[in-house]
Amino acid sequence: MVTDGYVDLEAEAYALVRSHIGDANLFAFGIGSAVNRELIERLARAGRAEPAVIESPAAVAGQLGRFQRMIASPLLTQVRARYTGLDVRSVYPEHLPDVLAQRPLVWVGKYSGESQGKIRLEGHTAQGMWFREMEIGQATQLHTGGVLAQLWARERISELEDRHALGDDRPTRRAEIVETGLKYHLLTRFTSFVAVDTTPRPINPGGAAEKVQQPHSLPEGMTTMETVPTTPEPETVALLVVAGAAAYWRLRRRKKASDREPVTTSLSSGA
Repeated sequence: MVTDGYVDLEAEAYALVRSHIGDANLFAFGIGSAVNRELIERLARAGRAEPAVIESPAAVAGQLGRFQRMIASPLLTQVRARYTGLDVRSVYPEHLPDVLAQRPLVWVGKYSGESQGKIRLEGHTAQGMWFREMEIGQATQLHTGGVLAQLWARERISELEDRHALGDDRPTRRAEIVETGLKYHLLTRFTSFVAVDTTPRPINPGGAAEKVQQPHSLPEGMTTMETVPTTPEPETVALLVVAGAAAYWRLRRRKKASDREPVTTSLSSGA
């Protein structure tokens, strides 16, 4: 999908990607100074991949290099977590992403009862099935003063906002977003922080009004009377480079697969 970001099919695009979870990873790139970040981040989250925003030609090499390194080394696919002796709930993301180079696997959740039991993490590597078991009782207590709880709440809000955007019982999703935001003191699309400044401001000589520059939310290059950006289209060269890199790595992997001779293997469980 290639778009200038001024689209009215955000929910439909997100639903399409979400309905094909497991078929492929979707990396979303936003190129230009007025990127629709919400669309880019939501598509990447649905595709269990990473978003990238390239605001200038100078940033192309860095973002492209990061993208190439990740897709060149898929370490673990079809990742699943199994819990034994542990009452787990509200785990996010619901579907664990693949483990790629320079992208660790991070997921959050809550549990009830004692800190005991096991987590079994399993997936597929180039050599076959892989798994690792971790004892909950041996986990390190970080004593972060609620930081982990806020990280969980952020992930929950992201999931609820995605469902809200898809039209999934919006009144209920909105109420859940507000409740979570207020409980964990987080900013959401339906909650905000109010700051009151009681510092007195000095009066200018002669009573003249002081002019200030107030930031606004419009993209760079737009005014309040415009409906389309006045800036040029996103850098075509950057877009072609990203698309070319993806095609190159795909063809390279296909060639490696075709060069391999057929073999018969027997997979067995092992750490």
